[in-house]
Amino acid sequence: GRLVAFPGLRPCFRVYPITGSLVLPPQWRLRAFRSFLPSDLGRQLDEWREWFEAVDRGEYRDYLFEVYLHEMSKRLFLGWIDVRDHVEEVASRTGSRAPGERRARLCREYLEQPEPEIRPAPIQPYPNGTGTAREARRTEQERVLLVRARGWDETLRDWASSINEQGWRPVYLGEEIVPFDDFLAQTRDPWLLEFLEWAGTCRSLRMGWFLS
Repeated sequence: GRLVAFPGLRPCFRVYPITGSLVLPPQWRLRAFRSFLPSDLGRQLDEWREWFEAVDRGEYRDYLFEVYLHEMSKRLFLGWIDVRDHVEEVASRTGSRAPGERRARLCREYLEQPEPEIRPAPIQPYPNGTGTAREARRTEQERVLLVRARGWDETLRDWASSINEQGWRPVYLGEEIVPFDDFLAQTRDPWLLEFLEWAGTCRSLRMGWFLS
């Protein structure tokens, strides 16, 4: 649990702050699952830092908004599937006088809406475009997404209060789906910053990483 030669350096750190950072291109996240020789680590760390700094400067905003729509719409879709299946399960095991029947019916009616569409993920990063129309379009798309998320949040809270089903905890999607600027703020996540500081120490000591 400690390094005798380097008492101030933690002996290991999972790469999850990188692989779980949605503001990084998906290909980069996948490539982080590997070992790094000391000669490779510095270049990789520079690439990550430069990307996060570019995001903070507002670069790749168009590309990252597509990533944002993909990730948030995927959460909506998975939540829709989860609640739909649970409503069907509860309905099949309860009678006509079951507690919460009214809310179950309302929830079912809500789920009869078309299932949420998962927006496609962009393949490669690309620079920002020009013009104000795209910014207005992004704002409207974000507004629609957040309104639907709040609707899900209210529906799921209502559904949860109508049943007493141990072991099932609804996911409040309104809390998981965040505004675009909050999505971009992942670059300042304390866990990520701690990881990058640790990685910089490894680099200064001419160390590499071994994936175990």
